[in-house]
Amino acid sequence: MTLSRPQLNAIIISYATLVLYGFLDNVRGPILSDIITFFNMSHFQGSLFFSITSAFFMVGAIVAPSMFHYRGYRRTFMEQTVLLMISQLIFAMANEKVWFLSGCLFMGFAVGVLSVMQNVLVLEASPSHLASRFINGLHANYAFASFLAPLVVSLIYRNQWSFKMIFFVNAIFSLLVFLLIVAAKPIYQPTKIANPGLRRNLSFKYLPFALLLSCYVAGEVLVTSRLSQFLYQYHGLTKENASDALSALFLLLLVGRLAFSFWALNKSIIGWIRILLFLSILCVVLGLYVSYWFFIILGLVMSPLYALMMLQARKTYGDQIDQAASLGIFVSGVMIIFMNSLVGWISDYWGIFWALLVSCVFFLISYVIFEWKLAKYDSA
Repeated sequence: MTLSRPQLNAIIISYATLVLYGFLDNVRGPILSDIITFFNMSHFQGSLFFSITSAFFMVGAIVAPSMFHYRGYRRTFMEQTVLLMISQLIFAMANEKVWFLSGCLFMGFAVGVLSVMQNVLVLEASPSHLASRFINGLHANYAFASFLAPLVVSLIYRNQWSFKMIFFVNAIFSLLVFLLIVAAKPIYQPTKIANPGLRRNLSFKYLPFALLLSCYVAGEVLVTSRLSQFLYQYHGLTKENASDALSALFLLLLVGRLAFSFWALNKSIIGWIRILLFLSILCVVLGLYVSYWFFIILGLVMSPLYALMMLQARKTYGDQIDQAASLGIFVSGVMIIFMNSLVGWISDYWGIFWALLVSCVFFLISYVIFEWKLAKYDSA
């Protein structure tokens, strides 16, 4: 089936901005130790780099449907990409922790808005029978960026450049994506999605999905943001080798999402979510107690989960997917703030090993919520 020019532009922009977001998001974990050292922070204070971003991510996510209703998708994409560029320049040039952390406000808000827009626009612009392929393709772009990010960090370390160099790279990348959005027109604008208003975005009707998604996301972010630190501090790997191991995890995440982008899963969503959440818990336990290579395998296990949860939400809520996605990403921001604060505190008092074990708890809660509330919906 041939896509129209506006549909194709919408998907290309969504894919490109998710590559940007994925890269900016996943360079943070490998350089966290350097940030803590440079600004003389405790692990708890270092977790503010993630927590403040997540707080404003949450704000961006909840106002996103109203923003792209009034301002249009293309203009909103452009504005948020500029905010990302500003945030990276602040990170690169700040020498005081207060100024450095202020960049988290801009980055968090921008990625919160973009996260809702990307998922909703791809689901709405793609033909219904191909939605699972396009949404998995979308998140394959995040996996590609996640795979690339630690490799770039490793390159910077090998050349003995300052960790701040990565933020200049991020700013240039943001500018390139902005120019792509300027060039890509017209862009598909869904006509059936009306402006919901903030009150409907926060409806408890969507809370089971929001909790399912947010607990899974918290578990995934915990592993991917702290794995390098775990390998460096607990297993004694060099920073370069720890970054390479994280890249291997993201490579399998990419391979899995690319594979599922060619394989429609419309009739087996419930079974896949159930199995993959269980295997995620198993991989974390084995990664901690048997071999850290199971964390790398976890990348393959987690690869389709986010997209499958979005597809299940579309089947459950239909045309209200934008509101469900908005609340899901909003609650994810709340959960990530809680997770980062908790993990920072546990790392300070008990160490990174026990902090990583918390990811099992998040995956388990997600599994319980799925079985309790969402598995009853027939996905066939």
